[in-house]
Amino acid sequence: GMVITMVIEYKKQEMPVILPVPESVGGVNQPMVCLSGVWKFRRTPLEEMDPASSDFTDWLDINIPDDMTCHRNLVGERESKYVYVGKYTFKRIIEVPKEYEGKRIFLRFEGTNGFAEAWVNGKLAGRHYNAFLTWNCEITDFVTPGEPAVLAVGIDERSDRVSTFNHGGIVHDVYLMAVPKAYVSRLHVDTFFDDAYRAATMKIR
Repeated sequence: GMVITMVIEYKKQEMPVILPVPESVGGVNQPMVCLSGVWKFRRTPLEEMDPASSDFTDWLDINIPDDMTCHRNLVGERESKYVYVGKYTFKRIIEVPKEYEGKRIFLRFEGTNGFAEAWVNGKLAGRHYNAFLTWNCEITDFVTPGEPAVLAVGIDERSDRVSTFNHGGIVHDVYLMAVPKAYVSRLHVDTFFDDAYRAATMKIR
């Protein structure tokens, strides 16, 4: 008989790195700036527009954080009473503090449902594919401290691509964050017990 051999290559996924929130940063009075509040949004996929454009004053207002299922009357017809699906874009101008000069600068999203991507001044800063989890992306090379920048966030939560259970958009707070050039990126602890569960070895990295 015929023997068919299948070779499946598995690419190990990198462990996500969520930066610890800094209590203080030398030379910086406010290492975290909350970006929540009034943003602009439009039910147009981000790939169909210029993410660097600052001409979005005629877009609809939305008070971030928010849930797009509350705005079906603004973004289009719903498929059912409970489901909103689609792709849309959020934008705002962010003011990067002058005191962030010489620091590494990040965006911290506390939760974006659907597939999300963040663009700063027309440059892709990061993507995220896991709904409510916190994620961050570095924007140091895309901004100039003391000058404004255009932040665009694209959300994709189509039911045939993401999930049939959609509650979406930027559902938690967003922060601008400064850290030193050398900083703690993560703290991970593993505990290994012996067979009798009487002694253990703790590995910290």
